[in-house]
Order: sequence, then structure tokens, then C-alpha cells
Amino acid sequence: MIQPAMNTFYKHVIVDIPHVYMKTVVGKKGANLKTYCKQYKMNNIWFNMKRNLIEIWGPKESLNDVAGLIHKKITNVKKKIPKEELSNCIAQLSVSDDAFTCGSLEESISKENVKYLIGKNGINFKNITRLSNVSYIWYNDEKHSLDIWGPNENLQTAIGMLFSLITTVNNNILLKQTAVAESTEHLDPPIEASKFSYSEHDEDDMCLT
Repeated sequence: MIQPAMNTFYKHVIVDIPHVYMKTVVGKKGANLKTYCKQYKMNNIWFNMKRNLIEIWGPKESLNDVAGLIHKKITNVKKKIPKEELSNCIAQLSVSDDAFTCGSLEESISKENVKYLIGKNGINFKNITRLSNVSYIWYNDEKHSLDIWGPNENLQTAIGMLFSLITTVNNNILLKQTAVAESTEHLDPPIEASKFSYSEHDEDDMCLT
């Protein structure tokens, strides 16, 4: 089943087959998912076993194509699974619906420092997304806010981790600013131009013979 996307950058496909059969869908060491990422220029695709989902992040124009391909693969695998085993899996299937929350960063971190919060290539957001077991974290540049999608019971964990990271980022920036200020205090004061005297003899002295 393809779960409708709640925003334009994220989509997930529900995994309604026993996980042991997902190696055909995912590929050895995630080879199939990596191929989709490269072919459709997705940011990331991963199998969230805890939530029984294949999660997809990337350009909105390709999300439906990738989700459709993964769903088709899962459907093909289903045909080879014994009916009783498949029925038991579906009967026990539990997938939490995504809730949404957003929070302003206006009084928490400046716009120019948000890049440190996000991390290189979004690494910090990706790590918090996985560790908190939410679906998607997005920085809304226009509103200077954080948008989060995921199971309602996991949203608060993600929020706590994000604001803990904000505190760390702000502290690190403050430490750097303090270090720069202290090093500047120990520099010799600049010499005023009027303190220099110059004559034609000085020019001769500076020439190499």
C-alpha cells in the first residue's frame, strides 16, 4: 500500500509482507534502494523495520514513480509467499499514521546558523529522524521554523533532540566568538600612518644592490 504523502518531499510505502522477504525488494546491502536513489536523484530511501515502511525523501516530481516501483516489487513478492503466512503478517500489521507539528525558531537560533543545526548534507536531521523514529524533518526557510511528520507518540522525542542540538550549536558558536574576542585583545594596537616618516634616503636603503 502506498501511503499518501503529507508534504511534497516525503512519501512512504507500507511493507505488508514478512520482513524476511524484503531482501528481494531492498537488494543485497540495499543495492536496489541505492539504484533508485541514483536513478531518480532521491535524497534517501530506507527500510524502517520498526514502522513497517519504506521511507522516501527526494524531489517531489519523482516521489510517485519511486513509490510505485517499490510497491510493484512488494506486490510481486507477495505472489510467492504462502497464503497463510501472508495472512498472518497482514493480521498483525501495525502502521502508525503520521501526525504533523511545527515550531518557530525565531527565539532559538538565527537563520544564518541554521546550517549548523541541519548539518552537512542534512546529516543531523537524518540522524534525529532515525533515532526518534519520526518520518521527516524539514526546515521551513520562509517561516524560519521546523516542520516534523511522524507518529504522534514520537514527535516530542524529535522536538527534544532538536532543541538539545540547538543549545549545543549556540554554545559552540558563543565559545568561538569568545575565543576570537580574547585573541584580538592580545594583539598589538595598529600603528598610525602619521607615525611613519619617509625620505628619499629610505627608498635607497630598501633597494638591493
